[in-house]
Amino acid sequence: MLPGPPRRDAPELTPPDLRPSDGETSPGPRPRIVSRTLIIAGSHRSGTSLTAQYLRECGLFVGDTLLAGNSSNPHGHFEDQEVIDIHNAIFAANGTDWMLDRRIVPVVPDEIRGRMRDFVGRRQAAHAVWGFKDPRICHFLPLWRLFLPDAKILVIYRNAVECVRSMNRRHAEDHARAPQGRISPFHSVPDLALRIWTVSNLQLADFAERHRDDVMVVDHASLSRGVPLAGRLNARWGLGLEERSTSEVYDKSLSASAARTLRVADPENGRAASRIWSRLAALQDSPSGGSDLSDDPSTRFRHEADAGKLLMENELLAFENAYYRKKAKEVDALSRRLGDLEAALERERAQSETSLRTYEAIANSTIWRLTGPLRGAMNRYRSLKARPGSQ
Repeated sequence: MLPGPPRRDAPELTPPDLRPSDGETSPGPRPRIVSRTLIIAGSHRSGTSLTAQYLRECGLFVGDTLLAGNSSNPHGHFEDQEVIDIHNAIFAANGTDWMLDRRIVPVVPDEIRGRMRDFVGRRQAAHAVWGFKDPRICHFLPLWRLFLPDAKILVIYRNAVECVRSMNRRHAEDHARAPQGRISPFHSVPDLALRIWTVSNLQLADFAERHRDDVMVVDHASLSRGVPLAGRLNARWGLGLEERSTSEVYDKSLSASAARTLRVADPENGRAASRIWSRLAALQDSPSGGSDLSDDPSTRFRHEADAGKLLMENELLAFENAYYRKKAKEVDALSRRLGDLEAALERERAQSETSLRTYEAIANSTIWRLTGPLRGAMNRYRSLKARPGSQ
């Protein structure tokens, strides 16, 4: 459990494994269905959307109905809506939601387990190689392993500073669009995004350490450098994916972050994140040069003891200011475009007026009047010539 006060009254569940709901017995052994299934796991803003997009283009089926894109993920989230609905139902059954900042072992009602079993059965019947991606799965990998014992897990992790700042930026933009007076938890709860990152990646690290043969850990930085990820997956698990470079889908504008440090209200939150960060780096399938851990992760967190809750507010206000500046630039660009169109319209109007005056001058001229009978004769001659049988 992460230090600090709990954010809400969600139950603290501590048993070592998933608990059955009331009246439910342990699922017991199930026949192992041989399948090629790849689950893409990673905390929010870690690059899992990019990874799912890339793997879909390499031939992995990731779902029919995918979550649409938005300003922070314009290319799409590549999340199967049915999986999202299942995960949200589990959160609701345990009195919490995706903004979970402490570890739980969820109670999963029979109805949700039935939906999961049905989902797996339909996917396995329809697709030889398939998978899905949803950041919420960080909390539910042991549960999914009951239904997909042969599934392989691709863990994508991103360094905590970039990931947290990306999360704060996204919710700052959402807050900027929200009705006045509506306060986001990311404004009111110090270090909330960092606590979410830590608890999600803690569970990924624990799962990866227990199931090394079935888990591959890849850092976000390697995706930006064009790692041949499909080739690695094929070499290790024989998925039969088309081998391409991640650079073909990587959009640097969506991942760029110049910041190397993060302000934290509670230094223990920074220390907890540093420990998980180091564990994930050690679990990397093939550590690459210049990775996310080029220095001691503990140096990336700067404690400001006097800031309190205002610390996160100031951080988010900085992102809001950047958002408003971006919108102001868009308005300026539209204003310039409107000015250009108005100027072009004025030029067309002036040219039309000049043409009209020229026509009126010609029509009122002496030569125009004197040549009128000749023009009339020529028009009659053309009409007669155009008749059938005329010579």
